[in-house]
Amino acid sequence: MVETAVRDATGLTASRLTYVEARAFIGRRSAERSLRPSDVGVVRSALTRWWSAVTVIDFDSTIAASAGDAAERHAITGADAIHLASALALRGRGDTVVFATWDTRLQVAARREGLETLPR
Repeated sequence: MVETAVRDATGLTASRLTYVEARAFIGRRSAERSLRPSDVGVVRSALTRWWSAVTVIDFDSTIAASAGDAAERHAITGADAIHLASALALRGRGDTVVFATWDTRLQVAARREGLETLPR
């Protein structure tokens, strides 16, 4: 489902925070030994390739204000609010947005904001 949506998308966009969170995930899995040391570089390289195809939404004062509002409105974490605010900024530019998250609370918040979500 998600792979099909990504393949069919006209573009991929993410908050710059996504890169940091992905690197933290690699580090955490490595520390927990659920990612073999020999695979760390492979996964990091795959992330780099994927990230090069992503249009990045930078964290600025407009995103910060929107994220603060979203965090309060939906009782979500600051990081999740940044991702949501970034998607809302895209929608505000007139872009079609499909918001992908596996976090239930963030998915509910995105739907309350009128975003289509994946997984459905």
